[in-house]
Amino acid sequence: MTLRGSAGEPTGRCAAKGITKEQYGQALEANLQDLHARMKANRYRHQPIRRVYIPKEQGKTRPIGISALEDKLVQDAIRSLDQIVHRGEVSWLLEADVVSFFDRPRHDDPRFRVGPGKQG
Repeated sequence: MTLRGSAGEPTGRCAAKGITKEQYGQALEANLQDLHARMKANRYRHQPIRRVYIPKEQGKTRPIGISALEDKLVQDAIRSLDQIVHRGEVSWLLEADVVSFFDRPRHDDPRFRVGPGKQG
């Protein structure tokens, strides 16, 4: 699942950067890599919904909320992933960070003992 598949669909402005989708698309690969990096690092934050009033009959207006371009990209990517999981195309998902798992050995836990003192 990539963000690239959704990049052409949303319209409007990218509120975070104040640019149009056409401008965002001019550096699409770099923008998507930046968005992906922010999501992985837990630095991605959704933008406030832009409130717009559309005219209705008899001079009334109706409020609608418009998401920022990057928010629409993220929503589409998550929606696609959710559909894949619910269709049963994926039997399990796993996210693991084992890079620093053994930095601090837990000597008091028998599951982590190595060598002659290992029990069980």
